[in-house]
Amino acid sequence: MERTLSGLVGKSCRVYLDDIIVFSPTEEEHLTRLEEVFQRLKGVGLKIKPEKCQLMKKQVVYRGHVITPEGIGTDSQKTAA
Repeated sequence: MERTLSGLVGKSCRVYLDDIIVFSPTEEEHLTRLEEVFQRLKGVGLKIKPEKCQLMKKQVVYRGHVITPEGIGTDSQKTAA
């Protein structure tokens, strides 16, 4: 996956195993970055499952963290006693 998205990782997206998080400062830029990621995946014959995708989210919970435009925090459900 890192090779497929070479040049985008760190700039437009992050990759962990088969998970990809695309981030952008604006919705317009986000659509452009998503299209670029989708084209790269298509170019190497990789497919995505729509039911596993979350698109255009302002907040996502990922690997025990809550990621928002303001930053990254701990998922409160993971820290509740």
